[in-house]
Amino acid sequence: AITRLGEGLEWSGRLKREAMERTAGVVRRYLEICRRVGVEKMIAIGTSALREAENSGEFIERIEGMGLKVNVISGEAEAFLSFLSVAMDGSLKLEGRFAVVDVGGGSTEVMIGEGLRMDFHRSFGMGIVKLAERFLRSDPPTEGEMAEMMSFIDSIWEIEADGARALVSIGGTGTTLAAMKLRLDRFDPEKVHGVEFSYDEIRSILRRLSSLPSRERAGMPGMEPGREVVIVSGTAILESLMRRLGVDRMVVSSKGVRYGVAYFLSNRSILERSSLNLDLSAL
Repeated sequence: AITRLGEGLEWSGRLKREAMERTAGVVRRYLEICRRVGVEKMIAIGTSALREAENSGEFIERIEGMGLKVNVISGEAEAFLSFLSVAMDGSLKLEGRFAVVDVGGGSTEVMIGEGLRMDFHRSFGMGIVKLAERFLRSDPPTEGEMAEMMSFIDSIWEIEADGARALVSIGGTGTTLAAMKLRLDRFDPEKVHGVEFSYDEIRSILRRLSSLPSRERAGMPGMEPGREVVIVSGTAILESLMRRLGVDRMVVSSKGVRYGVAYFLSNRSILERSSLNLDLSAL
């Protein structure tokens, strides 16, 4: 579910009450489902928005009042868990070095490594919500707005190509693009998982999406409700990163941090094998 918890955070430094209401409502529904089916252990992970917002404690207190502990993890821990969700997934058929990108609402995490060893990671302070709010003021965006946004995205990467042979996209931008490619009427995580794109495909999709008003994007097969507002900025991040890394293959993963948490909890020695010094004792 897209709740846009970080809506307006770029400008105010605080979580908006409406955004907290939306997100709390979704968490409440998820908890009801988990309790109904007898889930024994539930873990809530907080990332960028809860790390940055001045009033994140207010939101955390509200969620924990429902009986769910919120673990706000560091950017490095988030990166490792995202990377782990890909590294442990043999179905993606990755060979050699690969990059992982997790495009979020307020930040974008990029990880590069091979096997279980993540030897590069960085959190960039740009996400789909922040970019859309800052640059895409028209609907559809003007050529000038797109050029300004692309110039900003291109300038913020501090990454060397580093021999990555493929980029794996986790998160809603990649899975939505995959659902659109398959023209799915109903989202199916198993179907979108492993869908591949070339760089030229991503570039062409970006041009198409940026030329349409949000109401037309919303009607496209596979578009997740609410995603039409931020799909342009998300696709722009992917296009720019593929170009920066010099990769022509992007693979979509429908997994992500939550799978990284599950892999870690099933075998905590994974952290030792990764050679990273992280504190994940809260999980």
